[in-house]
Amino acid sequence: MLSDLRYAFRSLAKSPGFACVAILTVALGLASTTAIYSVANAVIFRPLPFKDDASLAWIWSTRPDRNRAFFSIPDFFDLKRDNKTVTDLAALTPLGVTLTGLGEPERVPGWGVSANLFSLLGATPHLGRLPQAVDDTPGAAPVAVFGYGYWQRRFGGDISVVGRVVTLNGIEHTIVGILPPAFAIPNWDTDIVMVQPFATDPRRTDRSLQFLRAIARLKPGVTMAQAQAEFMALNARLVQQYPDTNATITAPRFVPLREKAIGNYRGSLLLLLGAAGALLLIMCANLAGLLAARALARQRDAALCAALGASPARLLRTHLAEGFVIAAAGGMAGVLACAWGLDALLALAPADLPRVSEVSVDLGVLAVALGCTLLTGLGVGLAPALRLSRVAPQDVLKNSSTTATSRSLFRALLVAAQLALCTALLIGTGLLVRSLRELLSTRPGFDSASVLTAQVALAGATYRGNAPAVVTFAEEFTRRLAVLPGVKSASLTHVLPLTGINTRSEYTRPDRGPAKPSDTLSAANRFVLENFFATAGIPLLAGRDFRASDNATGRAVVIIDEALARRDWPGVDPIGKSIRIRDGVSPEPRELEIVGIVGPTKHFSLEEKSTPALYLPFRQVQRASLPFVVGRLVFVAKTDHDPLALSESARRELRALDPNAAVSLRSFDEAIAWARAPRIFNLYLLGFFSATAVLLAVLGLYAVTAQSVTARTRELGIRIALGADRARIARLVLGGTARLTLAGIAGGLALAALLAPLLARMLYGVGAFDALTYGAVAAALASITFLAAWLPAQRATRVNPIDALRSE
Repeated sequence: MLSDLRYAFRSLAKSPGFACVAILTVALGLASTTAIYSVANAVIFRPLPFKDDASLAWIWSTRPDRNRAFFSIPDFFDLKRDNKTVTDLAALTPLGVTLTGLGEPERVPGWGVSANLFSLLGATPHLGRLPQAVDDTPGAAPVAVFGYGYWQRRFGGDISVVGRVVTLNGIEHTIVGILPPAFAIPNWDTDIVMVQPFATDPRRTDRSLQFLRAIARLKPGVTMAQAQAEFMALNARLVQQYPDTNATITAPRFVPLREKAIGNYRGSLLLLLGAAGALLLIMCANLAGLLAARALARQRDAALCAALGASPARLLRTHLAEGFVIAAAGGMAGVLACAWGLDALLALAPADLPRVSEVSVDLGVLAVALGCTLLTGLGVGLAPALRLSRVAPQDVLKNSSTTATSRSLFRALLVAAQLALCTALLIGTGLLVRSLRELLSTRPGFDSASVLTAQVALAGATYRGNAPAVVTFAEEFTRRLAVLPGVKSASLTHVLPLTGINTRSEYTRPDRGPAKPSDTLSAANRFVLENFFATAGIPLLAGRDFRASDNATGRAVVIIDEALARRDWPGVDPIGKSIRIRDGVSPEPRELEIVGIVGPTKHFSLEEKSTPALYLPFRQVQRASLPFVVGRLVFVAKTDHDPLALSESARRELRALDPNAAVSLRSFDEAIAWARAPRIFNLYLLGFFSATAVLLAVLGLYAVTAQSVTARTRELGIRIALGADRARIARLVLGGTARLTLAGIAGGLALAALLAPLLARMLYGVGAFDALTYGAVAAALASITFLAAWLPAQRATRVNPIDALRSE
């Protein structure tokens, strides 16, 4: 075998151009596949860093109009106490945490959790300890833990942080530990995790305030379906006991925690992994074609060896070694390129791609790369080696054309396969391009251009439960923003559209009560100051905007959007009518008069139909709603220039007003960029794979056509000598290429149609069988392949009959 390897190295050294092209081809295919697999491995395939993660479940509460809702504190404790199918149940809620006392106030994403979460997950600390049950008892000192990444970024890995007292949301907390690097709670950053004593929370008796998520660990032998069935029965009992608050709550839904962590990225990552695999197959087919051409040129050497007594096994091993040498060199280059380019790939990734910190070229990824390398070496080298090992010396040495013809057919089939895969990839890319174009042309219902957003988090006892103080701060900071140079208008909301955050309210109509409690209506709710709609570019369609007189002492009013008006008052003008909303202020709901109608906006994604929404005047914010507001006051300022140029001025005005308030400044366009990021990420990568596939397929077609012209030099010379003109010779060459191209494109169209249902869920505004895309791809690829075959065809027309026949 060593002798065979030495022979392979010497043979490749004599053809450095071929060796470089072959190794780079393998490196490109393996680097792409390894990079995508490393991402998919971390996000999809790798288990969560918790003990027995298969028994962990994320639990959603549900409603008739949505399958992802939350629990109230009393409902959570009732479910925890009465169930028999889970060993433990932990509560958690996402928080914006304001860290003060350590320089500039900082707003940090985090979680408020019950202390038993960490023991339920089976997590272990990186430093210090994790919260324990004693930290959740009445009177216990507040504790928190830092995420590993935040600890490294903010404190440089300083171990003295453990045990330090810091101020979080205006309350002193002791940092008792550092979370392990891989610790993650799905779909939300875990920079700071605070223990929340839900058992003593002021909202512990209010079943109308529903904001808790839940994680459960199933008992041994219990399935998700069994646990969900029990929780359905428990929920039905709560609905009967508390019809006023629980009538609209439907059956809880159990989701495996790993599936929750993956979110909506499973389909797109599997698509990209399939595309990378297709590129790897195209690479193998291309390289196999190159080796087949090389084998054709070396068949006389093989015939001489066979005539001198070399066995077929010996010939097979000798020529197979060359394929493995190329694959090994390309594999090493591909892994190095993957490790080098992984950061660039992750830079393109959406901000909410889960478990990004775990993406690496680890031993598992290296094992996959090694397996792909070995399969590549075997796949690309086996067919040419088998042919050379079975060469008939008498035919080759007599210069028979049989082997050449057979070899040309083999390479033609490889090129047809490349074209088929290339066609399918291009169709997928074309559909995504059209889908993204449709998405970007969709009107979101607002104008984000030249708008500065300042998300402000208030901390300290001054604002805790003090609605007038919060309103006063909001009014004053809005006024200061409005007078900054270049600002046209300024206002406030507590939730921006298309930022992935939502709050909802349930309400009834006094003129038409629900037939039963479960028929209660619901809509997204937003607290806003006057002038918000003009600043955000949301059109006022009827009625009026909020006024300064819409305050705590004024008449309770509400503005609804057109989607809600169409749904609840079809064909009727709702201005002047009322709704009743329960917001925890008193046992009885408040009645609000509708004073305006605004245009609908997209709240969650550009793909959605506009969700009905109602807007409440910020000056009438109720005490029970303050916990959902003070951490996410979003001020907006419409400017006549680059909005980020106002950042320092806005920050200076905020420090003058409240030095302990944390702020995050971004343009509105940047704030909503995440809504487009997944599609753009998919498009970039699929576009790269498609472009590379086209390049390889075209080079393969060119090589086959050129080799065919070389093999048929005698035939072409005879045809020209007998009077064939140049046009006939060109048609003869291009005709064979056209048949090959049509066969490949037809196969690709069939493959794309077969895979269309898998792609359909990722499209928007365009069908998976879009005729325009299929036709455009087929026409474009046919044109490109025609150009690739044109040069060999032109060379065929210039064959000199005398030179072609001289050897005869």
